[in-house]
Amino acid sequence: MNKKKQGFFSKLRDRYRVNVINPDNFEEISSFNASWLQLLMVLSLVFVLAFFLSIAILVYTPLNSYFSEASAAVIDEKTLLLSTRADSLEEELKVQTQYIENQLAILKGEDDKFAEDENKEIERPGKEVDEATLFYVSSEDSSLRKELESDVYSLSVPKNKTSEALHFYPPVNGIVNADFNPNTGHFAVDLISEKDAPIKATLDGTVIFAEFSSTTGNVIVVQHLNNYISVYKHNSVLLKQVGNFVHAGEPIAIIGNSGEMTTGPHLHFELWQNGRPIDPENFIVF
Repeated sequence: MNKKKQGFFSKLRDRYRVNVINPDNFEEISSFNASWLQLLMVLSLVFVLAFFLSIAILVYTPLNSYFSEASAAVIDEKTLLLSTRADSLEEELKVQTQYIENQLAILKGEDDKFAEDENKEIERPGKEVDEATLFYVSSEDSSLRKELESDVYSLSVPKNKTSEALHFYPPVNGIVNADFNPNTGHFAVDLISEKDAPIKATLDGTVIFAEFSSTTGNVIVVQHLNNYISVYKHNSVLLKQVGNFVHAGEPIAIIGNSGEMTTGPHLHFELWQNGRPIDPENFIVF
C-alpha cells in the first residue's frame, strides 16, 4: 500500500519532455519539460483566480442587482414611481394638448373653431331653466368676493394708464345669457359659447387665484391695472397658476360646466374695481 502511494506521488514529480512538432515535415518547433504536479498547480491557480474574479464581478458590478432581494424591492419602488409619473405626465399632456390646439386656432384667427358664426345661432338654455338659480349667491361665493376685496390681493400694480385707455378683450366669443344685475345679487354676465372654447384674459395682469370650488367649479381670478379684477368661473380646465403674468387675449382656461351652481357650459364673468362690482358690458362688446 505504501509502495503504491509512493509510486503515485513519485510519478507526479517525474518530469516529462513535451515536444511541439510540425506535422508536415516533423520538424521540432519547440519543447519544454514539465511534471504532472506542475500542471496540477497551474490548473489550481487558474481555478482560484477565476473563482475570485467571478465573485468580484458579482459584488462590484451592476450584475449584483439581479441577485439581491433588497435590490428587487428598490426596482419595484422605482417602477411604481415611474408609473405614477407617467400617469401625471399623461394628464398634463392632455391639458397642454388642449391648450396648444386652442392657441394655434387663435394664431390662425380661430375663424372656424371659436369665432361667432353669423349664420349659426347658439342655442340658449330651455325655458324650463330657473333663472333664479343663476342669481343665487352661495356662502362660498360670498367668501371668495370678500377674500378678493381684502388687502391680501392688493398687488402693487403700476397705474400708468387711465380706465379709458385700457382695452378690454372679450373673454370668450359667445352670447350673453344673463346680464349684470346687482339688485338680484348677480354681479356678472353669463356667456354661452362653443364647446372647449378658450377663456381669455380681458386685460394684462397677474393671476391671484386659481382653484376649484364646489359651487362655482374651476375659478381663476386676474388682477389688472387701476385695481381692476376679473373673475372667470365654471371652467373645465385652468391653464394658469397663481403668480403667472398673462397678456390680454391670452388663454387662461377652457369653458366648462364645473361646480354645482351651473345650468350648462358657460362662462360666469365678473369685473371688479376698487372692491366694487361693475357691469362688464360697459367696457366690452360681447
